Amino acid sequence: LYTFLDVKENALSLFGFVDKVEREVFFLLKKVSGIGSKTALSIVAAVGGEEVLSSIGSENASRLQKIPGVGKKTAERIIVELKEQVR
Repeated sequence: LYTFLDVKENALSLFGFVDKVEREVFFLLKKVSGIGSKTALSIVAAVGGEEVLSSIGSENASRLQKIPGVGKKTAERIIVELKEQVR
């Protein structure tokens, strides 16, 4: 089990991941403007780390839009901001 402790001014949140890939994808998603820890976790939990990387690499925004809480603009922002890091 891989974990991440998110320390904020008024809260401590502990996030757990099945493998290193999920944790690394979580950290990548947190770099995108407008995506926080909870949203990043829900994206990774919904489809898995490999699927997120595949969607970004193939620039498939429609696949990301199927994840609850991810709309068209968010999906496109994820691809634009992370495509160079994923390839």
